[in-house]
Amino acid sequence: MTTPRESLIAALERRPLPGMVLCSDYCFNTGPFLSPLQFSEFIAPYLARQVQAFRDMGYYVIKHTDGNILPLERYELVWRIWQEEGVRRAQ
Repeated sequence: MTTPRESLIAALERRPLPGMVLCSDYCFNTGPFLSPLQFSEFIAPYLARQVQAFRDMGYYVIKHTDGNILPLERYELVWRIWQEEGVRRAQ
């Protein structure tokens, strides 16, 4: 039986893409769904691994989220994704 990871890799090998769009909302307009502490425990480590895996494969990463993400600004990972990738694509 094929794992989801193996299926994704096989699909990407058949039809290469320049980037990956990650779409998970973390915030309402009033702020994050989770406290910054919960975000650091339940989201940030896994998001970092996911982003790094796609970057290692040579993909740009676009992270879409709605709402007010400013309370999460201390997470360098979040800003690096939004800022660096946006700048790279614009060049």
